[in-house]
Amino acid sequence: MALNANILIRPMTVEDYPQVHELWSSVKGLHLSENDSRSNISRYLLRNPGLSLVALDGQKLCGIILCGHDGRWGILRHLAVDNAYRQRGIGRNLVDGCLSNLKAAGYTSAVALVTTGNDQALRFWIANGWKQYNSFPLGKDIL
Repeated sequence: MALNANILIRPMTVEDYPQVHELWSSVKGLHLSENDSRSNISRYLLRNPGLSLVALDGQKLCGIILCGHDGRWGILRHLAVDNAYRQRGIGRNLVDGCLSNLKAAGYTSAVALVTTGNDQALRFWIANGWKQYNSFPLGKDIL
């Protein structure tokens, strides 16, 4: 999917990981953990083939979204767009691409995971038609 002559959206591969991690690390409010290591992201991509997407300007990665499912719900997380590329529709196109892929796979509902306190991300999702619910997922490290 091409946004314009320079921006291309395609499925993420594990080879994208160095640029993905660099972008994630630069985004204020995006929480990273051991679950975001190269080996864990590789396993995630294998379990959810073709669902996570990257946006590229030539060879430069300028956007990323992880997308998967739990067998019932589509799950979107870690949406990030390079500051220099914001307000160009890249984030919205990444989300739309994920939703199209999930729909093609037979999913009818999706959730977006946003870190508590990341108000900028929350505003993006709400502005794009997503609803905020009063419930939230609980988590626990099992190692």
